[in-house]
Amino acid sequence: MKTYSNYFLHFENNHAIFQKRGRVKGRMVWLSRIISNDLLFMKQIDILVKMFNERHYPLNFLNKITNKNVEARKTRFQTIMIKIVENVNTVSPQTRPAVTNEKNGCNGYSL
Repeated sequence: MKTYSNYFLHFENNHAIFQKRGRVKGRMVWLSRIISNDLLFMKQIDILVKMFNERHYPLNFLNKITNKNVEARKTRFQTIMIKIVENVNTVSPQTRPAVTNEKNGCNGYSL
């Protein structure tokens, strides 16, 4: 049984071009933020480009957006886990605020 469906907007519908570009960029940024492995990220970008191309998005349109997002991945669209690790490493334990669990009154992180 097939459950896959390509639900992206068709390129020839009446939406404005900035909405189509935003849809593509948004999906690429989303991938960039959830995938930390560069090789896996590029494989998923290729799959995404093929999916949009099946909906008649021109390859030159997709390639421009892809190139911008791959370049921006290095600075603006980093993986969320990389940002978390960088933030934890830049805050020393002495300056990190204590977390209080209001239910049991204990300090520290609890699950």
